[in-house]
Amino acid sequence: MNQIFNNKLDKILYKDTTTIYLEDTDLSGTIYFSKIFQLAHKIFEKFLFIKNISIEKIIHEFNVLMPVVHAEADYIHRISLKDEITITVYLNKLGKSSFALQYKFENKENILATAIITHATISKESGNSVNIPAMLLLHIKNNN
Repeated sequence: MNQIFNNKLDKILYKDTTTIYLEDTDLSGTIYFSKIFQLAHKIFEKFLFIKNISIEKIIHEFNVLMPVVHAEADYIHRISLKDEITITVYLNKLGKSSFALQYKFENKENILATAIITHATISKESGNSVNIPAMLLLHIKNNN
């Protein structure tokens, strides 16, 4: 098993808990594989909201899009219906026009899954790479 979680990361950007609902699972009651990415993205959006960073402002005022350009996950232990899990977000990599966030999904006993999602920052008009907006960079780099 290729465990992608980098245990050297100690700077938590954000942490929250959630429950696994029926809509998150397949017929066996196990989390559907793509739901890890949806849960991770929801936590990223919550992080932005808590930091008062408006996705709409980034898109419409700064004309910047943040598409996902890479995603990977490892499923270490079963995640099932009604499980209470904690999702922790860490900064994995930071460039001028891209950043990768690492997510750790765990219960009280185990790391259940890990994921890395890489976003590029591009011009809404041209599609060319642009610098990460300063308001976002400040919070993912320094977590102020």
